[in-house]
Amino acid sequence: IRIFVEYACLRDRKFFDRVKDSLLIRLTEGKPLTFAEYLEKANEKHEGKIYYTSDTALQAQYISMFRAEDIDVAVYDLAIDTQFMASVEQYRGDVKFVRVDAGIDDALKADTTTDGDGKLADDDPMTLLFRHAAGDEKLAVRTEKLKNGEVPALLTVSEESRRFGDMMKMYAAPGEEVPAFPCEYTLTLNPASHAYARLCELMKAEDDEGKAKTDAYASYIYRLALLAQKKLSAAELQSFLSDSYRLLGMI
Repeated sequence: IRIFVEYACLRDRKFFDRVKDSLLIRLTEGKPLTFAEYLEKANEKHEGKIYYTSDTALQAQYISMFRAEDIDVAVYDLAIDTQFMASVEQYRGDVKFVRVDAGIDDALKADTTTDGDGKLADDDPMTLLFRHAAGDEKLAVRTEKLKNGEVPALLTVSEESRRFGDMMKMYAAPGEEVPAFPCEYTLTLNPASHAYARLCELMKAEDDEGKAKTDAYASYIYRLALLAQKKLSAAELQSFLSDSYRLLGMI
């Protein structure tokens, strides 16, 4: 009956007020929690935020990082959920829904800070390298040391711009082609990963072969981050396979 309850909450504020203490949040582990139970547990690490996934398979990399820090992830995978979450935020005023791939929570960051962490300048060699790899001259690139040293990079998109894009698709007329909304993507590189350290070594090369390896390596890291963030288009999949073949040829 979940979809009916959510729809009723959207249509009638009085209904929401009557059932708000009984509304359940379904977690990725399958067990339910009330909003009060979730927020009480979240109080120490991410007060007032409810982290959620819209696709447990597609966003598995992000979910695993949150679960490693004992942060519960809710599942909101229905078309109506975007509106429902916005209504809950408006009605309650003390809750903010954030998808797991919308940013990097402080709980995922390493305890020790690294000099230079943060957004890289537009003319930084690392920024130029990954903008070329992504084919996106506006891609924001930053570094952030993460607790998970296996992940070389994460691609995130702001919750606000992604929700707006979802709303445009939802309200489009049947058969109408909706123009792609310009989402604000950020590529976060992890200096704690071996892959990042290896990339830094490759960037020191001045010969053509070394530069080719650097481009291929950076492109592969970007495609991996893209693969963990969304389903690849035909062109993106072809680029990922091409990068993979190039790297295999260089080993």
